[in-house]
Amino acid sequence: MSSTRAARSVELRDPAPLGGALDEFLRESGISLLLKYPRLHEAWRGIVGEEVGAHARITAFRNGVLEVAVDSSARMTDIRFHKAALLKDLRAALRKPYIQNIHFILKPLQDNDDGEERNTPGPDA
Repeated sequence: MSSTRAARSVELRDPAPLGGALDEFLRESGISLLLKYPRLHEAWRGIVGEEVGAHARITAFRNGVLEVAVDSSARMTDIRFHKAALLKDLRAALRKPYIQNIHFILKPLQDNDDGEERNTPGPDA
């Protein structure tokens, strides 16, 4: 393939402002949520423990609803069973932000050490 043909297939886009790109990265990676509500993350890890916390992480908090990504359907089933107790414990641990509900989603989690996506099998695998 000639270099002219290869050059035509490249889509050119306008450069994005660095601030906007950085904001998008922080929001998508969950870092902005961690910076805004560090006690929320600490409380979550303290309540669920290291084992569950490694497979169920807070991904968003909007309008009083805490979104938690869980990396396997088996773990999601288990953690949903404990939803009422988790909600009670989080409310007791935090005065603000007030958590009205927890919404669980099935999603591979990012490993903080290497940035690689992982989907660890649940106990049924």
